Parts: sequence; C-alpha cells; structure tokens
Amino acid sequence: MAIQDESHGTMDVNTPNDTKQLSATEEKRTLADPTDEKIATPRSIEQASESEVQKDEKPSEDAQNGVRKMEAVTLAWSKKSLAAVLILIWLVTLVNNFKATIVGSLTPFATSDWKSHSLLTVIDIVASAMTAAVYIPMAKLLDVWGRAEGFLLMLCLCTLGLILMAASTNLPTYCAAQVFYSVGFGGLSYSWNVIATDVTNLRNRGLAFAFTSSPAVITAFAGSKAAEGFYNNVSWQWGIGCWAIIFPCVALPLYYILNRALRKAEREGIITQENSGRTLPQQVWYVVKEFDLPGVSLFACGLVLFLLPFTLAATAPNGWKTGYIIAMIVVGIVLLVLFVLHQTYVAPTPFLKSRFLLDRTVLGACLLDATYQISYYCYASYFSSFLMVVNNLTIAEAGYVSNTFSAVSFVFLFITGYIIRVTGRFKWILWFCLPMYVFALGLMIHFRQPNGYIGYIVMCEILFSVSGAIFILCVQLAVLATVDHQYVASVLAFLFVSGTIGGAIGSAVSGAIWTNTFKKALGWYLPESARPDLQTIYESLPAQLAYKVGTPERLAIQQAYGYAQTRMLAAGCSVMVLGFIAVAMIRDINVKKMSQTKDTVCSVKVEDLIEDLIDLYVVDGNALFLTATEAAWRRSGSSHFAGGGIIVAIGYPLTGKLYDARRRSLDLTPPTQTPVPGYGGADAFIDFIDKTVRPAVKARFPQTTSWRESIYGHSYGGLFVLHILFTRPQLFECYIASSPSIWWNTRCILHEAKAFLEENTSDERLPSLVLFYGSFEQNPPQWDDEPLDHYEGRKKVAADLRMCDNILELCETLEDCTRLHTVSLKAYEGEEHTSVMSCSISRSIAIFFEEWPLPRK
Repeated sequence: MAIQDESHGTMDVNTPNDTKQLSATEEKRTLADPTDEKIATPRSIEQASESEVQKDEKPSEDAQNGVRKMEAVTLAWSKKSLAAVLILIWLVTLVNNFKATIVGSLTPFATSDWKSHSLLTVIDIVASAMTAAVYIPMAKLLDVWGRAEGFLLMLCLCTLGLILMAASTNLPTYCAAQVFYSVGFGGLSYSWNVIATDVTNLRNRGLAFAFTSSPAVITAFAGSKAAEGFYNNVSWQWGIGCWAIIFPCVALPLYYILNRALRKAEREGIITQENSGRTLPQQVWYVVKEFDLPGVSLFACGLVLFLLPFTLAATAPNGWKTGYIIAMIVVGIVLLVLFVLHQTYVAPTPFLKSRFLLDRTVLGACLLDATYQISYYCYASYFSSFLMVVNNLTIAEAGYVSNTFSAVSFVFLFITGYIIRVTGRFKWILWFCLPMYVFALGLMIHFRQPNGYIGYIVMCEILFSVSGAIFILCVQLAVLATVDHQYVASVLAFLFVSGTIGGAIGSAVSGAIWTNTFKKALGWYLPESARPDLQTIYESLPAQLAYKVGTPERLAIQQAYGYAQTRMLAAGCSVMVLGFIAVAMIRDINVKKMSQTKDTVCSVKVEDLIEDLIDLYVVDGNALFLTATEAAWRRSGSSHFAGGGIIVAIGYPLTGKLYDARRRSLDLTPPTQTPVPGYGGADAFIDFIDKTVRPAVKARFPQTTSWRESIYGHSYGGLFVLHILFTRPQLFECYIASSPSIWWNTRCILHEAKAFLEENTSDERLPSLVLFYGSFEQNPPQWDDEPLDHYEGRKKVAADLRMCDNILELCETLEDCTRLHTVSLKAYEGEEHTSVMSCSISRSIAIFFEEWPLPRK
C-alpha cells in the first residue's frame, strides 16, 4: 500500500498478502473458516514465494505493444543481460560519437570539393527538418512496434546514409545521404535514450544520461585526430565510409540481446504476440494513419521550403526577388498552415499531442531546448573552418577545440546528475547556468576575432559546454518528470522535435548571415590581385588554407571570418532572452519524490505534517495512485483547496502491471448466498482497511488528525464502495463510486440499497454519495480499424451490462434517502468505462478537497 501527502511524497505500507512486511497475519483471518489457507487472507490466494510472484508478473495490459515488449524484456532477462545492455549502449555511443566527430570534421572538405563550402548550412537545414519530422513517428514506432525493432531500423538508415555519403559525387547526393544519416543517427541516439529510461528510475536518470554520454570524452580527441589522418593519408570518402562497416558490427549485439530476451519472455508466457488480423490494404492504411504520414510530409516539406531561402537568397540571380525564392517561402508557409489544420481537424493520430502542449513544464523545457539549439547553430556551423583559417589550427586541433563540449560535458553531466540525485531539484541549476551561457556568448563576440587568443576562445567554449550540457540534461528530466512510463518515448520525441527545429532555424540564421556577410567582406578586404579568385575562396576551405599565414590574402580572409562570426554570435546571444522565459515556465519539481517505475518508493517528511488532514482512500492503488496524487497537486493552487491531505492507495505487491485480476475479484465483490470461489471477500477487505490500514496511517503520522475521510473505487472498486456504504455507512464521510459494476451477481447491490433504505436507524452522521459514469459505457463507438465482428461482440456485452441504466436506477432509488446527506451524479460525455476513470478521480479530488459539504441534487 502506498500513502502520499499531497505535497511531500510517498511511503510503503504493508499489504495483507505480504507476509514479509506484516507479521501479524492472524489479525486478517476474518473469513468463516480460519483454518483454510486458501481464504485465510482478504486476497484468498496462497502465500507465494518471491520466485512464484515474479513468475506471475505480466506486462501492463493497457500499455502499447512496444512498451509491453520492453516490460516483458525487463521481466525475462537476467542481471547479466541488463549489465550487457548497459555496456553495449556505452560501446555503441562510443562508436557513434567517434563516427559523428569524423563526419563533422570532414564535411567542410567534402562540400569544398564541389565548390559549395558556403552551403554547409543547407545540409544542416534539410537534415534537421527531416529528422524533426520523423521524431514523433519514431516514438510511435518504438511504442507500437518495439524498442529493438525501432533500433534496428534506425541502424539500417544510418548505415545507408554513410554508404551514400561516401559514394557522393555532388552536393545534392551528399545532402540526400545526410538526410538518411541524420534520421538514423538521431533515431539511434533517441532509441538508446528511451531504452536507458526504461531501465532506470527518475532520481537516477541524470546519472544514467551522464553514463551514456561519457564516451564523448574519448571521441572528442581521438575522433578529431582520426579525421585528420583520413584526410591527409587516405580520403574523406573512406573517413566516412568505413563506419558503414564498423558501426553495424558494434550495434547489432544490442539488438540481439533485446530480441533474445523478448523471445525468452514469449517462451515463458510473460507476453504473447497476437496477429492483428489486418489485410495488406488495412495494414497500409493503419501505418499511414497511426504514424501520421501526411502530417510528417507536410511538416518536413513546409519547414525545409520555408528555411532554405534564408541561405540561398544571397546566391540567387535576383536575391530575394528571385521567383523560386519567393515560391519556396510561400509554399513552405502554406504547407505549415496545412499541417496545423491537418493536426487540428483531420489527423486521426495527431503528430503533436495536446497533453504536452498544455503542460507548462513540457512547453518551457521544449522552448529552452529550441532556444539553446537556435543560439548554438547560429555560430557553430563555420566554427571549425574559422579555427583552421584564422587561428591556423590543424584539422585535429580544430576538432579538439570545437569538441570541447563533448569532453567537458561528460564531467559536468556526472556532477549535475549527482547533485540532482542528492537535492532532487534541477530548476535552480538552470537559473545558475543560463546567465553563465549568455555571459560566455558575450565574451566570445569579443574574442572570436582575427587577433583573438585561442586560449580565451577555449575558455568560452568550456563555459558553453558546462551550460549546454546542463541544459540538455535538465530539460530531459523536466519533461520526464511530468509523464508516466507509458508516455516516455512520446514526450522525449516532443522534446527532440523542438530541439531539432531549433537547430534547423539556427542553421538558417547562420546561413543567411554567412551568405550576406562573408562574401561581401571578402570583396572589401581582398587585395586586387586576389579579386579574380574571390568565388573560389568563398566556396572552398582548402583554397582559403592554401594562402600562407601572414600574406595579405590570408589576412583578408581572416578579417572576413571575423566580420561574419561577430554577427553570428550576436544573433545567438540575442535569442537567448527567450531562455529566461522558458526557465520561468518550468515547475520546480522534486524528482526525489516522484516515481515512474512501479517498484520505486520515496520517503515522506512526517515532521512537516502537523495539521488536521483529509484522508482519501483509493482501491486499485497500483493503477490510481499517481493519477490521484497528480490531481491533488494540480488542485492545490486553488483558493478553495482545503489544505494538506493524505491519499492512501491500497494495492498489491506487483511489478510490471497495474492490476491483479484474481485478487481484486475476491477483495472487491460482496459476499454471495452460495460461496463462489474467487469472489465475495469484500467484508474481509473492509475489515483489513478499518483494522489494519487505518491504524497504520495513524501510526505513520502520529502528529496529525483526520477530520474528513472518503473512499474511492472504480468498476469493481465502485461496487465495493457501494457495499461499504450500504453495510457500514459510518466508516467514511463520503463514498465515491465511479462506474460501479452494479450488474455483478444479478445486481445484488440494488437489494443491499433497498435494505439500507428500509433500515430504521438513527445515524450519528449522514454520509454523502458521489456517482460517476461515462455516456458511452452502454453503447460504445467502434474503434478505428476495429473488425466489425469484434465491435459487435463488445457492443453486445456493453448492452447486456447496462452500466448507464443501472447507475441511473440506483440514483433514482436513493434520491429521497434520509440516511444520506447528499447524492450526486455526474455523467461524462464521450467517455467509456476505462477512460472515465481519470475524469472521475480528478473530479473527486475537487469535490472532497474543495467543495465540501456537497450540494444535494
């Protein structure tokens, strides 16, 4: 059982079936035959050993297929397999970073081969826009298809991109290859971030991200030196192409371990794979709809067409007046508008989820990430070229400086991760780092000049690296702290989309500044003898480096670099004003008191709870605990909020799933005239709550008093709540039944209701009853792509259960009851039996904590 004070955290309290936690089991043996071990506890199952409990664990039934697969994997694999996965993630990250460093160092020389050095940002814009467009479908792929399968697909795309890049003979081919590479590269990084998230809890996630980022300290230096060796001794083509051989050899073992663990889970019956039953056309339509391919296409094409002209306009025949420049901007805007309309009115599975768009912490984190990426890419694209031309560094030395981030961030990620683990807070770190980043940008404007000392540039890069690494870590923690495990992949994708769009915008700004300043400055500074070669100098990095240091031509090129870089840095500095707004939007969340994994429990500060409190008891606590506490936290800002409270969630010792169908079927159903095995244990469960749970709560919080108590239940839980009301009405002040299973046992609960009405008893206090149901419970709509025969069967079951009719009949029966203070009924339009649960518990929090006493209806 979990207990939570709405502002402090959780504790672990014993469940009656856990003999390791509770020794006085005799207190719970309240059924007719105390000698029968099978019904000796309210859960009426044999005491299981730890291994037996583990064997019965199943993935969450309500989770998507990919999430269920990963939960099955974590249930099936051994500690050795888990260690192997973490080691392989580290190795894959090492090789991936090595490859990325070399590709980044050699790309300026590749574009120079085609006299297109000025179009470096075009590659970034196209690749970033396409990558941003596929992040959300990628998250869907990982959730629906599976982590291992998504990882393998991204590996194939990345490898294909590397092969095409190495074989490119012109810029368009290289640009297309870069799209495949960037999508695969981004997808791989995203995939193992999700996998690392799957196997860590929120408190330790900062350390986990630091661990997966640690190879950067090696590749920052070794990769740059290797790039120089390839360029000077082999070719840039082989410097890129060799990774198409090396990378799959390192990455495939990770896929193998995940896939083998999944096969093991299938053999052990932890998870079963079901055939969808869809025909080929139905499968095609499912993919188009589920992954929102029209939305992806509109977004990617619109973003590319809108951003590219900012780089290309300077080289167009008539500048901004050129026909194709105007057409690209207009068509890009139209496509982006169509994308918004498509998301709002057409898309069956929207590309962007409204739940994320409405959360200020998620929005603030995404805005900060996008702002940082815009700022960074405003000045980063031509930085390595600047170092080689202006500071006369070699390819390796320029790589060392430009990869300062990779080396420094490793150290500070671990430090920051540890600080967050100890303090539980990360917002104060953002407030510290944001001014430091802006200060470093201002210094860099002064130092990134032809006469600037390289040591000062490195100093600024170190400050950039510290701040940037902390930004990236904290924004990931911020978005992850707002969602449960089911939405981890989606919210990370939403964050990655924001950052990648920011990178594309920053590249567009950088390209626009470069094409409108560098060439113009070359015209000012180059001596007359070099003017005929201006275009060659502009488009080729080797041509710039061919002039010896100290010659008039080299000095002129250096002056032109300084002129352009100053303006790029100024743009990057000015945009960071949005960062202050973004940090202000992020809530100051204490991650020490939050959990996304079901076996993680935090502590509560009892000494802080010294006032009168409200207690809300919730059955099916494994499924409803976080929902209830989040609702309480969100409502705590209301001026009508009654103050602190304790949410007591009563559940089962489960791992990897939310419900135990056998146990709740016994605990939550009323006794029957003729005993039915596995049902009818509600009275024993009531005794457990009254005689074991309540004393445990009071013992846990000895300095508090409970002046108002309520109990909430959904479905069978709602039936259980009604049974308590009709048989022991003095236990609670308020009874909240959401979609109660009145149909159970030929509606026997209605007989209890009539007996309750007829009983001539003078109650000391009059309790209140709150009833909820969904309007679609009795006549559900057909799901998208649901086979007709399946829908007809489901519809018939819903009609036979008569959920809506039953609750209306119960409400009418109790309408004039003098033994109840109030009777309240609320129907939620468009909700079904499962979906109404979150609505009803949120409303229950508002009722019990804010609107007491209830008005009579």
